[in-house]
Amino acid sequence: MGALTRILFVHQTGGWGGAGIMLANIIGALDRTCFVPVVVCPPGDAVEQLTRAGAEVHVAPQPIHQFTHISGYQYPCCHPAFLRGAVGQWRAQSFWRDYFRESGAEIIHLNAVTLAPLAPAARAAGAKVLCCVQETAVHGLLGLRTRWLRHLLSTQMDAVVFISEFDRMAAHCAAPLVEVIPNWVNLEQFAADFPQAQARRQFDLPEDARVVLMMGGIDPLKGTLPLLQAFARLAEMPNLHLLIAGNCAPPPALSGIRRWRQAVREWPHGNYWQRCMDVIAERQLDGRVHLVGMQHAVSPLYAAADVVAFPAIHPHQARPVLEAGALKKPVVVTDFPQLHEFVQDGVNGLRVRPGDIGALAQAIERLVQDAPYAARLGEANYRMTLAKHRQTVNALRFNALYQQLRERIAAC
Repeated sequence: MGALTRILFVHQTGGWGGAGIMLANIIGALDRTCFVPVVVCPPGDAVEQLTRAGAEVHVAPQPIHQFTHISGYQYPCCHPAFLRGAVGQWRAQSFWRDYFRESGAEIIHLNAVTLAPLAPAARAAGAKVLCCVQETAVHGLLGLRTRWLRHLLSTQMDAVVFISEFDRMAAHCAAPLVEVIPNWVNLEQFAADFPQAQARRQFDLPEDARVVLMMGGIDPLKGTLPLLQAFARLAEMPNLHLLIAGNCAPPPALSGIRRWRQAVREWPHGNYWQRCMDVIAERQLDGRVHLVGMQHAVSPLYAAADVVAFPAIHPHQARPVLEAGALKKPVVVTDFPQLHEFVQDGVNGLRVRPGDIGALAQAIERLVQDAPYAARLGEANYRMTLAKHRQTVNALRFNALYQQLRERIAAC
């Protein structure tokens, strides 16, 4: 095949996070002698970041609905949040079939399992379809929606990529091509000379502080509140600081019926952002908790840290684990089976039970107080990143998979 093959990447969100970073990595490593990357996604930060990665990016002309039946975003089948996405995808099938056909793409890359219901439209447009499953599946009440997603992965995809062996096993996928390709990190970018003292000055941290980093902002899925509660238990350690990166802004003001509906959803626990702010205020942590917002250059964050925490409350994969490993930082993570192949307890990090605030505080304290132990775990986490998350290896595997699809196109 002499002509270039056009790949249309369908990205589900305009916000910037782990899924977008992986997509940018894939696009950046794509063999340009064979492939042309094009992205369609909602408006947002992702447009600029994916353009920088080297893709031709188009803002979606209509909403990209999702089949929200994944860990952390599962709803009852009659819930409006689920119905909006599922019904929206069903109604938009003909639109996306025509869009895919007019795009001229020979390969459609669906960047989330929540987009799997768009596969029939892509096949009807005559394209090969790849789905990158970056989410953890859930069963639900009867398991019908889970079985539907498994059916789509097995019968409507030409290739499926999982980012962990655990997720591949859970999906029981029988697609023609099935690969496990974990997320990766650009080690050269993270290995750039960025002294810890300089990083700490950038975020107004004392140079002699002991710093815990959390990526993910203020988010109930990421477990910000239990981390703050655990941090408050360590108040007797005045030199301990918590650095929180990600969306930390208060929720937008609502009016009328939308404000009433939001209050109903939050009852009886109250507004999550406000509860986090209350912990900071009540325990007088203002000078020790640093909310630094979204940071597109993340290596200075890890350079500033001694320990990286991932206190998620719902099972899902953890990009901060491999990014921490790139700079030899130990991690404290919630003990979900999805993470066992990447975090070995007491080897390259510590695992704590979900929701166990006391155990989370003890794990952080141990790593902060025992620097030699933390250094050993950090070195082991670096070796884990080299073994499972090396860019030069995993990017080649993605390119090889696209080449197989390209060969199948030529054979048709």
